[in-house]
Amino acid sequence: MSDEPIIKRAGFAAILGAPNAGKSTLVNRLVGTKVAIVTHKVQTTRFQVRGIAHHGEAQIVLIDTPGIFSARTRLDRAMVQSAWAGADAASSAADALNISAKPVMAAAGGADGAAAGSGCGA
Repeated sequence: MSDEPIIKRAGFAAILGAPNAGKSTLVNRLVGTKVAIVTHKVQTTRFQVRGIAHHGEAQIVLIDTPGIFSARTRLDRAMVQSAWAGADAASSAADALNISAKPVMAAAGGADGAAAGSGCGA
């Protein structure tokens, strides 16, 4: 037998927010390794990035998304659409697995630990 814990609980979470809010940093820290690029430049994450965080007998699939903002160009619209699609993907996966838990929304700020107003984050 394996010494690894058996996964008894699993879930999905889409990380949504404004550009440079620290979404990618949060995903990297929860997963425990770098799965999403982090830079001071706005709109670095252009497509969804998935990472799996393990904690004891549970795991959660985290979906890092591009920032949500007022889109002006075609590329901007594609990135915002990708962000909203991340939320739909998490919801669809839960439906496919017959997970009956209620959706939860949480808000946080300063996930990257940067000084206020520094503009650093994901």
